[in-house]
Amino acid sequence: KSLLSTHPDAVCVLANAYGPHDAELRKLLVEIPDANLRLLQPIDRPIGGLYGVMDIFVHVPVTESAEAFGATIVEALAAGVPSVLTRSGVSREFSEDAQVALFVPYRNADAIHQALLRILSEPELRKTLSKNGPPAVIDRFGIDRMIAGFEDLYALRLPI
Repeated sequence: KSLLSTHPDAVCVLANAYGPHDAELRKLLVEIPDANLRLLQPIDRPIGGLYGVMDIFVHVPVTESAEAFGATIVEALAAGVPSVLTRSGVSREFSEDAQVALFVPYRNADAIHQALLRILSEPELRKTLSKNGPPAVIDRFGIDRMIAGFEDLYALRLPI
């Protein structure tokens, strides 16, 4: 909501954001004008096309254990979308703050707002995040890394 004071055309898109905290989420969303909010849920098909229209991806689980993996984080980074994240799930694999994403503390709306403003106002930062996201994902989750992991596992020659 506070971003709208400086960026009145910003649109918040929530895709597949539903679950046991729906009522709490809905209460927070009433403060965002309808013109600035899109709720896409449930989505029963791949959402990869959404990343192509995003200026910024935000995924900020409220605790370290709130996200088991976070496939959308990997997808957004692989698509080169500048991202604001908390260190939950897979985002802990990426330690380079301001290189692949901006990391913010848990439950800190002001830090999220400042990170959004920073990405929007610093073209070089946007360029760096967009450029570094895809190779960081490939390095950690690409097929070569997966094959090497299987080879290491088979090399242990554990008895069956």
